[in-house]
Amino acid sequence: MAEEAGAALVHMDRQYNGYNALPNALGLDEDRGFVGGNGRSIWINADGRRFVTEGGVDRDVFPVVMQQQPRGHWSIFDADDKSDFGVLSPHFVTADGRDEAKIQRVFVDNPAVTQQAATLEELAALIGVPPGALTETVRDYNARVGSGQSTAVDGLPYEDLPPRFTIDTPPYYATRLFPLANKSAGGVSIDLATRALDAQGQPVPGLYAAGEITGSAGMNGLNGLDGMFTGPAILTGRVAGQAVLRELATRDSWSPVEFTRLEDLTTPEPASAWVAPFSAADL
Repeated sequence: MAEEAGAALVHMDRQYNGYNALPNALGLDEDRGFVGGNGRSIWINADGRRFVTEGGVDRDVFPVVMQQQPRGHWSIFDADDKSDFGVLSPHFVTADGRDEAKIQRVFVDNPAVTQQAATLEELAALIGVPPGALTETVRDYNARVGSGQSTAVDGLPYEDLPPRFTIDTPPYYATRLFPLANKSAGGVSIDLATRALDAQGQPVPGLYAAGEITGSAGMNGLNGLDGMFTGPAILTGRVAGQAVLRELATRDSWSPVEFTRLEDLTTPEPASAWVAPFSAADL
């Protein structure tokens, strides 16, 4: 819509990516997935080997995950830790919190998403990795945990969150994980007043843009994480509101509208919803 109105888009080659996406097992949209998985698991590649520190920093982990494509990677865990499987989606939340039973049914007990087997050798055969490599990888990981050694891979640092886990209680599970394009880091081109700009850098009359549609105004660079988009949205939204008011105040045909507080209504007749009044200081 912004493009149709004459606005230019910038930095559309930039995006925030994830690396622990699950296939859409609800059948809502085959081109979309869910972010989730088991935090008490190890990741292996198609060779049956750990290849990255699972709890590492995103910007370190993502490029290593992408090196595994297109063969991909798997999350390996056991019966003791299957209940730690989680999904970031309102589809799996109830009034009492996370819908554990639904998550288990849709992702863990669903062979279209997760394979399970009585032994690691059988699990390896199901997911197509070398059985010897998988069993050796799990044995080495368990030994490191048991002796208190670091479980970091290739020098990528992270802190193990207690309690540390082992993978030694059958049945064993393997969930295929996928990279995911999460958010665009680009969007509508704006100036410092949040006015939408055209390809020549000139304001598009009457058009403003704020929030994620502007790529959060570039404030997060390429290292945005969950929770880092609210601040830019609040800031650019406030700037946009002030800029719009300043523009409207220059027009003879415009004057502020009086609103009625809903709680002050004495009749059930429809009325405009209340909004905060603006003063000259807000301009």
